[in-house]
Amino acid sequence: GIASLQLKKIHASVITYMNDSLWIALNKESLTKILNTTSSFYRFASIKINPQKSIL
Repeated sequence: GIASLQLKKIHASVITYMNDSLWIALNKESLTKILNTTSSFYRFASIKINPQKSIL
């Protein structure tokens, strides 16, 4: 027979802080790639950051 598959959506609220993250690169182009990758991950994982607290 055909097995049935049930998918359930789980929502978990979590508060955490990402203090003192440090990204190091040899040049601006490399740093831009790192920041683009992390931004994509933040969107994927629904992580909100405050860019006003960031220094470049």
